[in-house]
Amino acid sequence: MKKWRVGIIGTGGIVGCHKGHYLRDSRIEVVALCDIVEEKAIRYQKECFPNAKVYTDYKELLKDETIDSVDICTPNYLHSIIAVDAFAAGKHVFCEKPDAVNVEEVLKMNEAAEKRRAAEEAERIAAEEAAKREAEARAAKEAAMREARKKAVMEAARREAERRIAMEAAANNENGAMMGFMGMGMAQQAGGMNAQSLFQ
Repeated sequence: MKKWRVGIIGTGGIVGCHKGHYLRDSRIEVVALCDIVEEKAIRYQKECFPNAKVYTDYKELLKDETIDSVDICTPNYLHSIIAVDAFAAGKHVFCEKPDAVNVEEVLKMNEAAEKRRAAEEAERIAAEEAAKREAEARAAKEAAMREARKKAVMEAARREAERRIAMEAAANNENGAMMGFMGMGMAQQAGGMNAQSLFQ
């Protein structure tokens, strides 16, 4: 089963409340750690997530298309800013509270989330349509193959029937020729007997 790939942005003290869940859940893999203080990210890499790649710029982390979601654990004023960028990059977002520091930032974050949700819905519909077209094409191909096999069987049966008819006709002609030949022989014999009787 494919694991859910997470990137943690911000490796301050609050990450300590999150790491246990990631370590216990075998369905999740932390694949990236980001902090402007690289040593802090490296410490968590060594202690908890040895396979995680370390970043100092979250925008570089967001470029990794294999990351499914980000966990934002930065100072409060950065929450909505990073979340908006993460949504735009196609990531799912888990964000420490508060989501933002003012209403304006909350609205921006909400708008970005709605755009991402709409994009996901469009992607889902497109994927379903593609799957439907593929299934229809596969069904049409299978139907064509069945029809071709049916025609091949019918054609083989027709040729076999024609072959048998031809063989029967040939056998009948041969039998007719033999009967004709035998008839001629019998007639000649009868003629000879009649001739002999005249001279007796």
